[in-house]
Amino acid sequence: RKYPLQWVERLGDRSRVFRSARAEEKVARLYCEAKQKRLDAVYARVRSRLEKEWTLDEARVKRKTVQRKGGTLRSRLAQLDCGEAIYEALLSAPDPNGLEDLLSSSQQRLIGNYRLRRDE
Repeated sequence: RKYPLQWVERLGDRSRVFRSARAEEKVARLYCEAKQKRLDAVYARVRSRLEKEWTLDEARVKRKTVQRKGGTLRSRLAQLDCGEAIYEALLSAPDPNGLEDLLSSSQQRLIGNYRLRRDE
């Protein structure tokens, strides 16, 4: 006589559970589904935290880039000394290429470094 394979699972309370191959497959599938749900919940929490941080960072950058009324474009652009602020100014400019031509060499290095960090 041939006996079907049985699987043994040891539980935390030192008891054992014997299962057939079909029952083991079902338990394994349920375990994977539960594990995926837990991972999705963790990803959702992390995503919401990151989105909150990004919105706070964007608000900080907007406050930095708010310029005083008056003054020329060159003088306002010369005051920017942060890669983020320069990047946001370029994004909000009607002509980003023309504005980028007005940047000093140090500002161009700052914006280049910021873009590299942002792309990582």
